[in-house]
Parts: sequence; structure tokens; C-alpha cells
Amino acid sequence: MLFLVAFAYAQEKVPDSVVVWNPTKKLMWTDFQGEVGKYDFGRASTSYKIVIVPETVLVDEDDRIQGYEKMTAKAHFYKTTSWTATQNYQVLVHERLHFDIAELFARKVRKRFAELKAEKEARFSVYYKEYNAIWKECRSLQKQYDSETNHGRNLKENEEWATLVNEELELFKAFE
Repeated sequence: MLFLVAFAYAQEKVPDSVVVWNPTKKLMWTDFQGEVGKYDFGRASTSYKIVIVPETVLVDEDDRIQGYEKMTAKAHFYKTTSWTATQNYQVLVHERLHFDIAELFARKVRKRFAELKAEKEARFSVYYKEYNAIWKECRSLQKQYDSETNHGRNLKENEEWATLVNEELELFKAFE
């Protein structure tokens, strides 16, 4: 018996409303297409997710994933739920780094999945647990980034974060 399990929204063909992280394509204000909500605060908001590809996996009654060798992770930016109330370049730099942090953690997921694959681990529960732990770390670091930079207002601190994140991205370059 096989069960179909959906990890997160992801398809081979990504809709136009989604940007997949790419080292040569930086976010632009035109990518922020969402409406500023009545209760939204701040100058901009980046909507992102680390998604598991493929979108769905088949899991048998013994918790074994069919085709686990093909699983990977990608950082997605969602245009229609990301918004801006400014065109300030420093705010854009801050929002771009949020997406870079998402990519850093997508690389960590890919690294961990590669380790599990090397061990021939095929249990859905193991992959799901690892993904959730890394996703939780990502969200925590994103909050820390906003807190320490005062949502990008502290330019010096924002630059320090950019250096740190870029160094970390380089450390995980093999999982780009």
C-alpha cells in the first residue's frame, strides 16, 4: 500500500508568481506585487518558503519513500504575498538578505538530505523531522536578523549580517 504525501507546494514548472533563488538574479521592487494590508507594519515584507521538490512523494505502509533519491529543497519567494510601501534601496537590500537566508537554509536541507541518501535512509518520518528542524532554525534566524538590524534600519548591522550570510552561503556552496 502506498500513500501520497505532500511536503510543500512545489512543481517542476514554477508559476510566474514565484521566484526560485538564483545567485545571478537579485530581487527587484517589481517582484514585490502584494498589497500592503491594513494591519501590515513596516516598509516591506518578503514572503518565502523552503519547499521540497518533488511536490509529492509516495510513502509505503512502512514509512519508506519511493524515489527518495530525487528529493531536494529550493528557496522560493512569493511575489503576490510580498509587498512594499517604499522604493528605498537599503530596504530592498534588507529584504534581499531575507531571501538569501532562506537559500542558506535550503542548502542546509539539501546537505542533510544528501547525508541521509548516502546512508540509504528512505523513511519519510526521518526526512520530515530533519526538514522541520532546519525550517525552525531558519525562522529563528530570520527573526534575529530583523531584531538585530531593526528591520534594516541599522545599516552597519545590516552590512555585518550580509557579510555573515554570504560567508555561510559560500561554506555551503557545494549544495547550491
